Amino acid sequence: MKTNKIELEERLSWDEFETKISQLLVDNDKARENSFTVVSEWIFRGQSNFGWGLETSLERFLRSNNLAGSEAFSASDYYRKLSSIVPAINSLTEFRCEDFSTDPINLKLWESLPKLELMCFARHHGFPTPLLDWSLSQYVAAFFAYANSDGHTDVAIYAFQEYAGKARAGWVSEPMWHEIGPYIETHPRHYRQQSCYTVCLAENQEKDIVFKNHIDAVVANPTSHNVKKFILPGEQKKYVLRKLDKMNINAHTLFDNHEGLMQDLAYRQFIFSDF
Repeated sequence: MKTNKIELEERLSWDEFETKISQLLVDNDKARENSFTVVSEWIFRGQSNFGWGLETSLERFLRSNNLAGSEAFSASDYYRKLSSIVPAINSLTEFRCEDFSTDPINLKLWESLPKLELMCFARHHGFPTPLLDWSLSQYVAAFFAYANSDGHTDVAIYAFQEYAGKARAGWVSEPMWHEIGPYIETHPRHYRQQSCYTVCLAENQEKDIVFKNHIDAVVANPTSHNVKKFILPGEQKKYVLRKLDKMNINAHTLFDNHEGLMQDLAYRQFIFSDF
């Protein structure tokens, strides 16, 4: 089934989802062995409400504050804002970044983003970015889907494969997803969560690079975006989180801070225990 040009699986139980993903990964390994072109790994993103779209933190921030740019935000404008926070980051955190406020930012549609390490650091600490978070692990994605769910509303796990053994094509002006990572020099949390990212880029009428919504890209060019959406029952929250905890996937291991530890302990005392 297709919705917004994304392949939508029927509602699956957790056990059915595990079986489906296991087969997907086995088939992908076989394709990688037999292909003479690039076959990418699948990456996964969990969302605690199946009805939500795919929005970056930058899009959510602009929309929630009624600011312009949520439909298409100028990349050059974004980098000017990013450069302006470097002095504060260098002064108040352990992260270090050279000043680039006077450097030209030459952003290309098919090249990696400049200052990616800074952007990832900012993203992990709450600064809005055009990056959409994913994980190489379907289990990490499932944790983020269920940990923040209300236990009633169905959750969603998205799967994306950048290259499926064939070239990705489209008009230059069309928005396109690009995968970033996983090897980036940034916050340790990035590696605990097996993080990678996507960014959606396009050219506007003035030939400037802009950040666009991910769904817009799938609608404009579905054949170049291999995306699946799995819907899982919200009421299986306790069952899934308990299984993930036995795999050592929990807030403590993924965040490695006191808040994550307390969340993990709260789950074990109030959700997992039978009282």
